[in-house]
Amino acid sequence: GSKVVLGGIQIGTVEKIMFDAKTQNISVELKVLKEHSNWIRSSTTAEIATQGVLGDKYIGLTMGDSNSE
Repeated sequence: GSKVVLGGIQIGTVEKIMFDAKTQNISVELKVLKEHSNWIRSSTTAEIATQGVLGDKYIGLTMGDSNSE
């Protein structure tokens, strides 16, 4: 349920976090509002960020290269 933010604007939420013990990979499933999905490109990166004095976590996305798909 944590926020997904792009350029300072909330565009979605974290839906699910999964850990594969066999491969030791973590997968995060995000739900992004359709109206903002065109800003997500193949060069977009994500980071776990902290907000406020209580340290609430959220996913911060970069816009990526405008020439990317």
